[in-house]
Amino acid sequence: MSDSETAKMLAIMEAMFNGQKRTLGMVEAAIDKFSTVETEISKLNRKMNSLHELVLRHHSETSGRLEAISAHKSRLIDRLA
Repeated sequence: MSDSETAKMLAIMEAMFNGQKRTLGMVEAAIDKFSTVETEISKLNRKMNSLHELVLRHHSETSGRLEAISAHKSRLIDRLA
C-alpha cells in the first residue's frame, strides 16, 4: 500500500471515528433528556397521587356530611309528620 493510499485510509478512518464520536454525543444527549423527562414524569405522578388522595379524602368527608344532613332532614320530616 502506497503512502497516499495509507493517508486516504487514515483520513477515512478518522472521519468514521469522528462521526461515531458525534453520534455517541447525540445518544448521550438524548439519554440525558430522557432522564430529565423521566424525572419530571415521576414528580408529576407523585403530585397526581397526592391530589388523588386529597380528592378521595374530600369525597369521603363530603359524603359523611351529606349523610348526616340527610339523616337530620329525615328526623325533621318525621317530627313534622
